[in-house]
Amino acid sequence: MHISDEHDIMHSFMSVPASLKEHHAYICGLMVHTVDAMEMGVKLSKYPNLKNEIDKSTLVLGLFLHDIGKTLCYTVDGFDLGMTDRCVTIGHVSLGYELLLRKCYSFGRFPIELRDKLANIILSHHNNSRVKQNSVEAKIVRHIDSLSAGLGSMEVCYG
Repeated sequence: MHISDEHDIMHSFMSVPASLKEHHAYICGLMVHTVDAMEMGVKLSKYPNLKNEIDKSTLVLGLFLHDIGKTLCYTVDGFDLGMTDRCVTIGHVSLGYELLLRKCYSFGRFPIELRDKLANIILSHHNNSRVKQNSVEAKIVRHIDSLSAGLGSMEVCYG
């Protein structure tokens, strides 16, 4: 898959799992996890005490992109799920950051502040990340990702 081929990325997004054993570990799991997270973000952005604190567009885009690197991590062959060598080597967070940078550079004049805000969201969205969230949107993405992953792991156990 060529990293610049948007069709391949979107096809992968709509078919791969969000993980192989943890949460949303089934075909289309990444899309389900991402859409659930985006829906939570939209609802949260409507709360009166957060409404003025959140850039809703950045939050929703950050939720869409936080796991985009998984499109280059997982494979689906019939009913068999697998992991790519690049994912084993550098992980989905690094792959997501790479995808973001390549896409931003392809636009030419992509706003640097937005690029950096989205990069921070991708790089800091895991609880064990050493990258500190530098925006309220990044903090919310981390919490929503954890919540969605936790609920998604229950699907595996309780189906």
